[in-house]
Formats: sequence, structure tokens, C-alpha cells
Amino acid sequence: MEYLQELQEAWSRSRLVLFLGAGVSIPYGIPSWNELILDVLLAGPSGRFRQFWIHYRRALAEWFVQNYDFSPPTLARVVRYRLQKKLQGRDSVAARAEVSNLVRKRLYRTLNEAPGNPTSLSAVAELIERSELEGRRIRAVVTFNFDDLLEKALADRQVPFEVCSDGSRPDADKLPIYHVHGYLPNTQSSEIKGHNLIFAEDEYHLSSLSPFSGTATDLVGLLRSATGLFIGLSMSDPNLRRWLDATKGANPGLHHFLLRCDYDLPEDRIEQAKNQIQGRAAEIAEKLGNEYSDKVKGPVDLEAALKSVALQAHTFDRELFKDLGVGTIWLNSYDDIPLLLSRIPPPIKEAASNPAAPEDQKAPLPGR
Repeated sequence: MEYLQELQEAWSRSRLVLFLGAGVSIPYGIPSWNELILDVLLAGPSGRFRQFWIHYRRALAEWFVQNYDFSPPTLARVVRYRLQKKLQGRDSVAARAEVSNLVRKRLYRTLNEAPGNPTSLSAVAELIERSELEGRRIRAVVTFNFDDLLEKALADRQVPFEVCSDGSRPDADKLPIYHVHGYLPNTQSSEIKGHNLIFAEDEYHLSSLSPFSGTATDLVGLLRSATGLFIGLSMSDPNLRRWLDATKGANPGLHHFLLRCDYDLPEDRIEQAKNQIQGRAAEIAEKLGNEYSDKVKGPVDLEAALKSVALQAHTFDRELFKDLGVGTIWLNSYDDIPLLLSRIPPPIKEAASNPAAPEDQKAPLPGR
């Protein structure tokens, strides 16, 4: 598999950093970031949509965004504005606390703690546990998720870790887990540190204007000195892309890797796409004039064009990430992630025969 050797080398030198996105939590019933924001909005202070079942509420929210051109971050700003209005001028800390509590409540509402088959999250926890046991500690975990699913999985395995979500410096003897957008543990008695969620539009703006915060400095340092493996991430976060652009010049070439599902057009999607394209082409032809009204692309030619476009998208995708210094590891299915992660450490027998890497291959852990 392409780039597997590079990942194995980074693991053997304790230079591997795991970057996690919503894809690792969704199998457990955690909503995606967009779904979470829309759910919070429609279940917010007005209560107008609370009578809807959650699956209808999410579908309604998606339709709303698509048809009225609202982005989830701008809608999150509406959520906070309404809460501030409800609190009748109380300080902004109280409003942030209210938002944090509301988000936490919606975050875990559909939690499924036993999804069944091995998942990306369980495979990440197993990789971290084995790395600890064999003295090749994962350099750090960087997650863009609010939830504590990984922390619970590591606690079950008795792996020492420290959550970094408020700019605090990590303990050198524990695995640092950076929650870039904030941390909402699923325990009502657990304090939300600083209510520092990056949730609404203006909070993203402020975070982009503070490039030298403690967490940002740590992450830039990791991208400069370590190998990142991106799991369950769309790679659309503007801060992440800026950090990649800012650090790619330090070590030219591909030093980070992204797990991505290969583009596929099954027959049902091809038929659906052909119908959509033909319908839209007819609408455009009507606007352009009568000379185009009888020009219809044959179904065979249209299907070939669709497959060509999918292939071109694959190429664009690969080249786009290479320009960011990221190599793409293509998977047939996201269900393949656990198998790939299990292949990063060498087989147990090989590892047992060579329990320690040479001293010159060992990289210092964060803070050392």
C-alpha cells in the first residue's frame, strides 16, 4: 500500500501524530459538525421545532441550508445571539456557558456506545495502546471533535493522556490530546474549561487572528517536526489548511498522509446523476434559446462523461493535497481504516525481536 512504509518509519521513531475528524465519531451516533449546529439551532430557545423527531429535524435543517444559502457557522452565531437575548444582557461568559451546555446536550443525544464492528476510533485506541506498550508513543493526537469518545477508550485501556483544550501545556509523561475546537466531556459533573468552544462564525474569525496561541504554536510545531496521519477529516477546516501551508516549506515533499475513500459511481448514482444533469441541461437550454432545445446528449455518452469527471476529480483531489504537502492513501471503504492502522506497527514477532529502536531514531516526546 502506498505510503505505508513512511507511516511505519514515523511510528518507529515516535514521530507519528494522529489528526482526527468527525468521521471517527459518527459511527457512535455523534452528529457531524454541520448536523450538530443545525440540531442546536432548531432545538434552541424558541422551541418551535422540538416536536419533530430528531431524524426529521436534521433532514429539515439540511434542506433549509441548501435552499436558503445559510452556512452552519453563521447559523451558530444566531444560536448564541438568541441565548444572549434570552439572558437579558448578562455577561458573555454566561452566554458561552449556556451555548456549551446546550451543545453538549445535543452532542450525545443519539450516542451509541457499541456500534459493533471494529471502528476507526477503536483502531486508533488500539494503535495508541500498542505504541505505549512498545515504547513508541504516538507524538500527539489532534482532534477537531468536541466529544470524549477517544478519552474513554484510552481510559479503558489504562493509557495515560492529558486533554489540552485551553492552551495549557501538556505533561511530558502523558499522551497530549489537543481538542482544537473545544472539549465537551459526556459527564454533567465535569467542568467545561473556559467554555472555549469554537462554534460560531466570529469565533472562527478570532481563532484565525490569533495564530500564536499556545495550541496553535504546538500544532504548527508538530506539523514541522512530525508526520501527520489524517483520519476521518474532510480537510476543509481553514485553520488546518493554513497551518499546512505555513509549514510545508520547512520540509519540502510529502510528510503527512490522508486516509480517503476512493471515488466511486455505483449504477444507482449514475442513473440519478444522469437524470439530474439532463433536467438541468434542459433548463439551461431554454434560457439560451431554441437552437439548443433539440440537442440532447445520448445516455451512453453521458455515462462515459460522468465516469471521466469522477476520474478527473480523483486527480484534482490528489494534486490538491500534494500541493499542501499531504499524500493521499486511497481506500475502497472507510471500513478498511482499522486494517490499515493495524499494519502500521510491525508484526508482534518482529517487534518482540527488536524491542527498542536505536537511540538516534528516538524522537523526544512533547515537552521534553
